[in-house]
Amino acid sequence: MPRDDPATNLTTCAGCEASWRGAVRAHCRVCHVTLDDDVLFDAHRLHGHCAHPHSLGLVVAGGVWCRPPAGERTAASWASGLNEDQMT
Repeated sequence: MPRDDPATNLTTCAGCEASWRGAVRAHCRVCHVTLDDDVLFDAHRLHGHCAHPHSLGLVVAGGVWCRPPAGERTAASWASGLNEDQMT
Protein backbone atom coordinates (compact mmCIF):
# COMPACT_ATOMS: atom_id res chain seq x y z
CA MET A 1 0.00 0.00 0.00
CA PRO A 2 1.51 3.39 -0.98
CA ARG A 3 2.20 5.92 1.72
CA ASP A 4 0.56 9.33 1.71
CA ASP A 5 2.73 12.00 0.13
CA PRO A 6 2.48 15.30 2.06
CA ALA A 7 3.45 17.20 -1.09
CA THR A 8 0.31 16.03 -2.89
CA ASN A 9 -2.16 15.65 -0.01
CA LEU A 10 -5.04 18.12 -0.09
CA THR A 11 -5.18 20.38 2.97
CA THR A 12 -8.26 22.45 3.84
CA CYS A 13 -8.73 25.39 6.21
CA ALA A 14 -11.65 24.88 8.59
CA GLY A 15 -12.14 28.65 8.89
CA CYS A 16 -12.63 29.46 5.22
CA GLU A 17 -12.66 26.10 3.45
CA ALA A 18 -9.76 27.08 1.15
CA SER A 19 -7.78 24.07 0.01
CA TRP A 20 -4.26 23.62 -1.34
CA ARG A 21 -1.62 21.00 -2.04
CA GLY A 22 2.00 21.09 -0.96
CA ALA A 23 3.84 20.47 2.28
CA VAL A 24 5.51 23.90 2.34
CA ARG A 25 2.45 26.08 1.73
CA ALA A 26 1.49 28.58 4.43
CA HIS A 27 -2.13 29.58 5.05
CA CYS A 28 -2.95 32.63 7.16
CA ARG A 29 -5.70 31.95 9.68
CA VAL A 30 -6.27 35.71 10.05
CA CYS A 31 -6.88 36.84 6.46
CA HIS A 32 -7.18 33.38 4.89
CA VAL A 33 -4.71 33.77 2.03
CA THR A 34 -2.53 30.84 1.03
CA LEU A 35 1.11 31.63 0.33
CA ASP A 36 3.74 29.54 -1.42
CA ASP A 37 6.02 29.18 1.62
CA ASP A 38 6.86 30.41 5.11
CA VAL A 39 9.16 33.21 3.85
CA LEU A 40 6.25 34.80 1.99
CA PHE A 41 3.98 34.24 5.00
CA ASP A 42 6.46 36.04 7.27
CA ALA A 43 6.74 38.92 4.76
CA HIS A 44 2.96 39.26 4.66
CA ARG A 45 2.81 39.43 8.51
CA LEU A 46 6.01 41.49 8.93
CA HIS A 47 4.52 44.16 11.22
CA GLY A 48 1.91 42.03 12.99
CA HIS A 49 -0.80 42.83 10.46
CA CYS A 50 -1.69 41.14 7.20
CA ALA A 51 -0.40 42.84 4.06
CA HIS A 52 -2.27 42.01 0.87
CA PRO A 53 -0.03 39.69 -1.19
CA HIS A 54 -0.43 41.92 -4.25
CA SER A 55 1.19 44.78 -2.31
CA LEU A 56 4.24 42.50 -1.91
CA GLY A 57 4.46 41.96 -5.65
CA LEU A 58 3.14 38.41 -5.48
CA VAL A 59 1.01 36.76 -8.14
CA VAL A 60 -1.75 34.21 -7.62
CA ALA A 61 -1.53 30.81 -9.30
CA GLY A 62 -4.11 28.15 -8.56
CA GLY A 63 -5.31 29.98 -5.46
CA VAL A 64 -1.79 30.23 -4.00
CA TRP A 65 0.13 33.53 -3.83
CA CYS A 66 3.61 33.02 -5.29
CA ARG A 67 6.68 34.95 -6.36
CA PRO A 68 6.43 36.22 -9.93
CA PRO A 69 8.33 34.19 -12.54
CA ALA A 70 12.01 35.10 -12.89
CA GLY A 71 12.47 38.28 -14.87
CA GLU A 72 8.90 39.44 -14.22
CA ARG A 73 9.42 41.21 -10.92
CA THR A 74 6.64 43.73 -10.39
CA ALA A 75 6.94 47.32 -9.19
CA ALA A 76 5.19 46.28 -5.96
CA SER A 77 7.83 43.62 -5.30
CA TRP A 78 10.57 46.27 -5.57
CA ALA A 79 8.72 48.48 -3.09
CA SER A 80 7.82 45.64 -0.71
CA GLY A 81 11.25 45.28 0.79
CA LEU A 82 11.64 41.62 -0.21
CA ASN A 83 15.21 41.28 -1.38
CA GLU A 84 16.30 39.38 -4.47
CA ASP A 85 17.15 36.22 -2.48
CA GLN A 86 13.62 36.08 -1.07
CA MET A 87 11.99 36.68 -4.45
CA THR A 88 13.82 33.89 -6.32
